[in-house]
Amino acid sequence: MDFGRNERIAIRPWQMSDAQAWQQTSQDAGLNQNSISGYKQRDLTGAKIFIRNEMADFENSRLGRWPIVRTSDHALIGTCLLRPVSFDETPERREVQLGYRLTRDNWGQGLATECGRMLLNYGFRRVGLENICAFAVADNKASLRVIEKLGFVARGERRFMKHKVLVFDTTAADWERMQLA
Repeated sequence: MDFGRNERIAIRPWQMSDAQAWQQTSQDAGLNQNSISGYKQRDLTGAKIFIRNEMADFENSRLGRWPIVRTSDHALIGTCLLRPVSFDETPERREVQLGYRLTRDNWGQGLATECGRMLLNYGFRRVGLENICAFAVADNKASLRVIEKLGFVARGERRFMKHKVLVFDTTAADWERMQLA
């Protein structure tokens, strides 16, 4: 089962056979450049634990973090997520966050926007979510452009893991209207 696929990329579930590729990909400077919560895997064992945990999260909630693979050669080129998140000011309130990270050699090709569309489609149409948020630090202009292209509406500044972020959201109804336009 894929969460989304087109002629360039696919979002699919993790497989334990991804461990070596994930350990290597997780070292990419581009993947971690604008990260608040980086997740470089030090070794193969760490990569396997990461994947096992992500697989369990998905089993429990149908949400999680997944690999982004290039369809032409199945190379792992990044990760994306739809997962519960809380902001520092309201730790009791859980929202579903959309996120994406790509290796540097895959920046600037529209892949993050394509990935975001697939995630919104999955979240709204297959999981049945009503609202999805996205956020980025103000310096991450590329990610802010992706969020805007996806139709998110600015909600203001919040704090996530003690970092100031710009927060946006969109609803299932707004997403459906965008698909008809």
